Amino acid sequence: MGIGFTELLLIATLFLALPIIIVALMIYLIVASTKEWDATYEGHRIVLQNRLFSEKLYIDGAVVDSHSGIGFNTTLRGRIERADDGVAVVEGRIRQGTLGLSIKGHILIDGALIGGDAIAS
Repeated sequence: MGIGFTELLLIATLFLALPIIIVALMIYLIVASTKEWDATYEGHRIVLQNRLFSEKLYIDGAVVDSHSGIGFNTTLRGRIERADDGVAVVEGRIRQGTLGLSIKGHILIDGALIGGDAIAS
């Protein structure tokens, strides 16, 4: 008994479909992992950015903290000088779900959420 035409056709189809599936998955991961959250605090624009292999926290257009590589739970920090001569601590938190299929971003000032996704209680 040898391989029949139907079995050979099935094997060829799977062999050709596998690279297409891999490329589609890679494109999905790149697109799905690209997200941005922003907030304004006392006139300062804060942006939390997530890319496939990096996260960055911007304050007024300048990168104040960053992380490269794969991060499932990343916290980035910065500071804003307050009008009353105090300092506000800025945190950008990025949390990735199972297999990176969901990504949540949170922007906090002194521990209080001011932008991004709601924090589950």
